[in-house]
Amino acid sequence: MLLSLLLLLLFPIIGCSKAPPELGTLYPATITVTDKGTPLEGVLVSLVNKEIQTPRGCSALTNSAGVAKITTNIGSYTGKGVVAGNYRVTLFKMVTFPPELQGGEEELTLPENERKEREKKRSEFIENNRIIPPLLESRTSSPIELTVEKKSTVLTIDLSQY
Repeated sequence: MLLSLLLLLLFPIIGCSKAPPELGTLYPATITVTDKGTPLEGVLVSLVNKEIQTPRGCSALTNSAGVAKITTNIGSYTGKGVVAGNYRVTLFKMVTFPPELQGGEEELTLPENERKEREKKRSEFIENNRIIPPLLESRTSSPIELTVEKKSTVLTIDLSQY
């Protein structure tokens, strides 16, 4: 009895968020990202609904097999899958700077010409170490499109095609 009462009191604190009523049914969407067939880990895959201009976060990070299982995030709600519709797919992967190019508080004390030189080196480093083509990072012009139907949807993206 005491355990039941305790669970009843804690449920509102640890309970899960309910889906917003206007969201609709979510369908599984799995996207695999590779480069010349090699899986890419840590790529942020995002879906931008081409028909609905509401802020819905539909995204996932790829795992070591290059697979991202897309989730929909609205406020505190996270659901597995996405609403059926037409989406533009964007990809993003962070570039990690070597220690000599990382910023910090000491950078604020550098003379302006040294700060500009470090920023130039960072830009060159990003350009030389970029994995995702810039076109695929754009929410408005990425050429990758995905239609999610009322069933499970699977897509493989190989960066060597771009």
